Amino acid sequence: MEYGIYFNKDGANENISAALMDLENTYFIENSDSDNEKSTLDGEIEVASNNDYNNIENLKENFEEMRLNDFEFTENYDNYIEDKIYDELKLKVKEFFDKGKCSCQVKCFEKIGYEQFLAHRLEFESLDKNIRDVVVKGQLMTFQNTNNRKNCRFKYCFNNSLPICRITYENLVGIGHTHLDNLIKHFREYGLEERIHGNTGRGPKNMNRVEINYVM
Repeated sequence: MEYGIYFNKDGANENISAALMDLENTYFIENSDSDNEKSTLDGEIEVASNNDYNNIENLKENFEEMRLNDFEFTENYDNYIEDKIYDELKLKVKEFFDKGKCSCQVKCFEKIGYEQFLAHRLEFESLDKNIRDVVVKGQLMTFQNTNNRKNCRFKYCFNNSLPICRITYENLVGIGHTHLDNLIKHFREYGLEERIHGNTGRGPKNMNRVEINYVM
C-alpha cells in the first residue's frame, strides 16, 4: 500500500512504512476481530433468544401439566351420597306414579303432580328420623276428625286442601304402613310427646314439645 510519505533517507522511509504497515495490520485485525465478536454476539443473542423462546414454550407446557398433575382430584363423597339418594328417591316416586295403587276413585297423587310430590318427599327425607316422626304426629293432629284423639280417625290431605288417601300420604312422607300405625298409636296415647325407644322410659310430659308448621 502506498501512503505518499517520503523522506530523503531510505532508512527513515523504511521505518515509517513498517510502522504504517503495523498500524494497518493492527487496525484491520482489530476490526476483523470486532466484526467476529459482533457476529459471535449476534449469534449468541440469537441462540439466547431461541433458548428463551424454547424456555417459555417449555414453561407453558410445564404449567399446563402442573395444573393437572399438581392438583389432587378427590371424590366428594357427600355429594355422591346426596346425588345417589336423590336418584333413588326419583326412581321410587316415579315407580309409585307408574305402578302405585291408590284407594281413591281417581288417583289422588296424580292431582299433586310428580314434581311437587318429589319436592315434598325430599323435604321429609332430609329430616332426622325423630324430627320426622314429630312432624308426622303434628300433621295427624290436624288430620283428626275429632278432638278426642283416642277414638279419632284421620282425613289425610295435601296443603290442607287436597284430600289424599293413606297410601299416598305414606309415600309422600316416606314411611311404611307399620311405622305409621306405631306413630298413630303413640299419638293417641301420648300426643306429640317424642317416642322413646328401648328401656329408657318415657320422657316427662313437660319436655320435648316443639312448634311445628303442620302445612304440607
